[in-house]
Amino acid sequence: MNGTILCLAIRFLCFGPIPAVEKYPLNSLYTGDTVVWSPTYKLSFEDFKGAPKAEDTTKRIDTSAVSSTGIRYHIKHDHNKMKIEAYAIFLKRQSWIRNRTEDVLEHERGHFDITMIYARKLENMVNNQEIEVGKKKTFYDFLDASYEKLRLEWKIKQDEFDREATTKEGEQEGFKWINEQLNLLMLK
Repeated sequence: MNGTILCLAIRFLCFGPIPAVEKYPLNSLYTGDTVVWSPTYKLSFEDFKGAPKAEDTTKRIDTSAVSSTGIRYHIKHDHNKMKIEAYAIFLKRQSWIRNRTEDVLEHERGHFDITMIYARKLENMVNNQEIEVGKKKTFYDFLDASYEKLRLEWKIKQDEFDREATTKEGEQEGFKWINEQLNLLMLK
């Protein structure tokens, strides 16, 4: 792909537009601004390097934080089949946290986990098709369709997680779903 990796990088904002697919040069995958999801690393207050923008604060006056997360993937060949490896990223300079409490931080970690769940769902959906290397158009068409389907589900789940967080019981249900999915997808 001419030195680039086709990536899905989505800036998730609690009431923002549904994001689009972007391309990133290979050398920008691991910069000081990006955290790649790991089951052993938990976001900290220091990871939130951004500042609220006017449009972030006018959408909801009570917004405590915004996590800018995304899904990236790279394409690989495995035994003459086209596959992807997908993972979640967190963009530090586009993420901010106003109320530095453990509850708010834990909630934002939940958003990052949800992003990883949908990265793995995309990877599984695409890789289960076992499309041969010579059928690139078929592969890319399926990849695009899979992404569009999961992108909407991902946004709905992120919004649902925010709505659930308005009560302690709701937030516990949200974290229960996250933990079940992480275990099911073998991400824990």
